[in-house]
Amino acid sequence: MKNIAAVGVLERIRRLAPQGAVPPYRTVEEWREWQLAEGRKRSEEINRQNRQLRVEKILNRSGIQPLHSKCSFANYQVQNDGLKYALSQAKSIADELMTGCTNFVFSGKTGTGKNHLAAAMGNRL
Repeated sequence: MKNIAAVGVLERIRRLAPQGAVPPYRTVEEWREWQLAEGRKRSEEINRQNRQLRVEKILNRSGIQPLHSKCSFANYQVQNDGLKYALSQAKSIADELMTGCTNFVFSGKTGTGKNHLAAAMGNRL
């Protein structure tokens, strides 16, 4: 059974379309499928934008300074066994934070990369 209103809309679209323009659908069913596909695309785009905004909002509230915004475990410079151990521990803590652990303390001498590792953890999360 044809949906008379939908058929009418298709006819109006055909009349109003520029001459030579061919819509990506010919029937009411194809039109509905096209609408669903376009709706899914738009929904995915909106979800992606919302995720990005959520991440930006979290990072802005995190206290991570612009100097450390690009810090990651990959660009942490390991120069000795102590820093290698610190990197390993920071990765482990970051994994635990994703499963419910909520507390940790960094301590150490100046210049050992505590801020870098903390920012890397925040950026990873």
